Amino acid sequence: MGECLAAETSVAATDWVEIAIGILERIDARNDLAKAIVTLASLRQRSGDVAAARLLLERAGSIFRALGTLDQPAKVEGALAALDRGLQIRLLAGEW
Repeated sequence: MGECLAAETSVAATDWVEIAIGILERIDARNDLAKAIVTLASLRQRSGDVAAARLLLERAGSIFRALGTLDQPAKVEGALAALDRGLQIRLLAGEW
């Protein structure tokens, strides 16, 4: 839901993603949690909070690495590189 709303309104999308993160943390769904954190990082970047976006991406990357996922750590590194270049972090829909 958060990803769908992101194109229209970042505020509503952020609310949905934060709710999802809370649920995913409680049920220990770490892979989906990390994906939601990347989405939140993108939304934070859009709102101008690049520092928070970076911290969120680093958190997501740590989760993916701890899980031993193959592709996602590289995607997070790509998102960090985009952030460093001032480019928008891509949302996850269809890419993760």
